[in-house]
Amino acid sequence: MKNGVTLIELMVAVALLGVILLTAATLDVAARKFFNASDRVAEMQCEVSPVLLRIKKDINQAQGNINNRGVFIETGPTTRLRFRNGPGVDNVYLTADDTWGAYVWNGNNIEFYDSVPAPPAPFGNPTLKEIVSAGVIDFTLTTINDFNPPILDYPVTLAVSITSCYDASLLLGACGSNNNPQITLATSAHALSQSAR
Repeated sequence: MKNGVTLIELMVAVALLGVILLTAATLDVAARKFFNASDRVAEMQCEVSPVLLRIKKDINQAQGNINNRGVFIETGPTTRLRFRNGPGVDNVYLTADDTWGAYVWNGNNIEFYDSVPAPPAPFGNPTLKEIVSAGVIDFTLTTINDFNPPILDYPVTLAVSITSCYDASLLLGACGSNNNPQITLATSAHALSQSAR
């Protein structure tokens, strides 16, 4: 009796080895895709979370009172959040020369402006200070509660939501796909002068 491998045994062994290698390659590709998607989501969270905290801080520190609140929402073609961030030259809050800042959703960016005109004056030509976030596909400001009667322009409590896409230009695919994930982060904020009274 000769010890050897028949052609059929060799073909079965090669086929089994091929199945094992194909399975390993498929698992490796799937793991890499999952890792890339998770990495992109983490990267977006690291960018959007500080922006949301910054907006919340500015809303919380907005200066105002029941009759003249320090936060103003503008919706429509452009979403804007204006907030009173300091007294003007007279060093007294709630006068015409108070200083205002604003967050504006412009295209796929959230931009921060200062020297913003006091509401309800037109937005005018404020100074663009910085782009605080890119890849934003939705910036939503919602009134949670208000005094009676409701004054939507001057909310007491706001819900702020930012939806961001890894590649807002959609070159990597549809927003929300594995190659181009999207996230939505939200928070609520209360003007300091409102929550203290």
